[in-house]
Amino acid sequence: EQAAKQTPEQIAEQAAKVAEYEKQKKSLEEKQSSVQASFTAGMEAYSAKKWDAAIESLTKASQIDPKQDVVWANLGDSYAQRGGTLKGAERVADNQKSVEAWAKAIELKPLNAGYHNNMALALAGSKKLDGAKEEFEQAAKLDPPQAGLYYRNLGSSYFDANQNEAAEAAYKKAIEAEPSNPDNYYRLGLSLIGRVTGAGPDGKLLAPAGTAEAFQKYLELAPTGANAEESKGMLEALGAKVVTGFKGNAPPPAAGKGKAAPKGK
Repeated sequence: EQAAKQTPEQIAEQAAKVAEYEKQKKSLEEKQSSVQASFTAGMEAYSAKKWDAAIESLTKASQIDPKQDVVWANLGDSYAQRGGTLKGAERVADNQKSVEAWAKAIELKPLNAGYHNNMALALAGSKKLDGAKEEFEQAAKLDPPQAGLYYRNLGSSYFDANQNEAAEAAYKKAIEAEPSNPDNYYRLGLSLIGRVTGAGPDGKLLAPAGTAEAFQKYLELAPTGANAEESKGMLEALGAKVVTGFKGNAPPPAAGKGKAAPKGK
């Protein structure tokens, strides 16, 4: 009845609106299909460690729809992975591309702690440690249960750059967040060993206070861990007692650096 009262002009206007809606719907479906196809191709290449192909397909997906955070995240990781196989200027360029892609992912999903962690790793790879520190700390703030991992990654970034005092401070924060993880103590010990000032008359290393205690704590928590023998060797070099015979089940050492792997469709 309502349609019957419409003028020819109104009917034509309504038909035009319907036609435009159908056109936009079809365009959106084609866009989504194209993004999905490029993303799938990119992830297949990523799984096969074909970084050039992965970057090409994921870049295409990001151009079709720049609002997909998971596309940017995987693109950032692909650049980081390829950069790890390169040297010199090419490696620097890929690290920078990785930083840019992670920045896009964070812009779209600012509360994703894993994105901030991976952005920090990319910044550290570009020797931008101040920015990396901010991102690791932001990740720890957003995801307190994983703060130990993020501070351990921060410590490792400083350690790799031969900034042992900064590494020591970061590892101590990792211990505060995750006191039962033996890897935190082992890495703290290594950062302290990096500040050895020489050897005494007895030939024992002169290391900062707390060095022996860090390795002893590692052995307490992981007496048969992957770094147990090296920890014992460090203690002997320091002239400290190697304590054995700890009881209980030791948790496995955590990985040195962790990433939150971006997934999705």
